[in-house]
Amino acid sequence: SLSRVGLVVDCTVEGMLHAPELPDILKGVDGHRPRLFMVSNEHPEILERTLPTPELETVVRQAMKRLKNAQRMQVRSDAGTDLQVLLQCNGQNAVVGGVWGYANKPGMVSHWPAGLALAFPPSGSVSGTLVMAPGDLNLTFKSHLRERVVMHIENDHVVSIEGSGLDADLMRDYWKSWEDAEGHRACYATSHVGFGLNRAARW
Repeated sequence: SLSRVGLVVDCTVEGMLHAPELPDILKGVDGHRPRLFMVSNEHPEILERTLPTPELETVVRQAMKRLKNAQRMQVRSDAGTDLQVLLQCNGQNAVVGGVWGYANKPGMVSHWPAGLALAFPPSGSVSGTLVMAPGDLNLTFKSHLRERVVMHIENDHVVSIEGSGLDADLMRDYWKSWEDAEGHRACYATSHVGFGLNRAARW
């Protein structure tokens, strides 16, 4: 049924973005393809403040172009982050995307709020140290960190999480809960890397 409509508005909590049926829905039927527009589970004040604009699309598209042309992304912070992401690795290029807050073409997926440029790097391309400092936001728990958490990443996977406080304990326990019965650690793999571009957001 969803593949037969022109627009699907998803008000679930990321229910359709990772649904296995999504590719089939976006293929459409009878010569037309639906668009998927996700309204994120945010307070109305946030949605009002971050209304999408054509200017935001321009900024995101420019950032996507830079990502497509780059060979490497280096992320460093005063807190101690030193992360290297190879955007071109082993003969493969990162898959680059972006979201500006509206879905204006058939088969397109977008969400609001938006303003994000991102890349899915090739296999074997992410390594280094990622440090989350007090005040940083953990979007999984929708909370600000109170203590420092240090993650060491090798060959695309978090191999250790350092920290003695509650924030580190919660992160370790959350990831461990996704390990399968054999203890496989696919849940520790990196997915995508990116950066926000919406100046109306309060990161």
